[in-house]
Amino acid sequence: MKVITTMFLFLAFVLSSCSKEKIELKHLDGDYAGAFTVYYKDKTMKGEVTLKLKDGHFSCSGNPNRFPAGGSGTYHIEEEQIVFQDTNAWTTEFDGALIMNGTFNFNKKGDNLTLKRPSTNENTYTYDLKKVLAP
Repeated sequence: MKVITTMFLFLAFVLSSCSKEKIELKHLDGDYAGAFTVYYKDKTMKGEVTLKLKDGHFSCSGNPNRFPAGGSGTYHIEEEQIVFQDTNAWTTEFDGALIMNGTFNFNKKGDNLTLKRPSTNENTYTYDLKKVLAP
């Protein structure tokens, strides 16, 4: 009976560990382009954005008017979130959440990558990106 219980527990462990694919940094490597959207309490704003991910380093750029502001530095994955650590110095005359910095929930399906910053001050920041394939 002890053998059957042990085998059952082992099988349950194996099946539960296979239920969700673990995303590793190398699975995210690439160049992405798409839309950045901010849902403020009283308005919605959109802009174009590019994001480059390679070996735990990132570079993000938006429009020259800092929408989104962009950023560059390092990133790592914690559970189902990406944590970006921007290494740039910024002035403070704009919404600092427009900088690619901090913790984002993410969803990767095929070539699509969605990043969503947890709501701050009832504002939502979302990146809807698609991997740019090399010519």
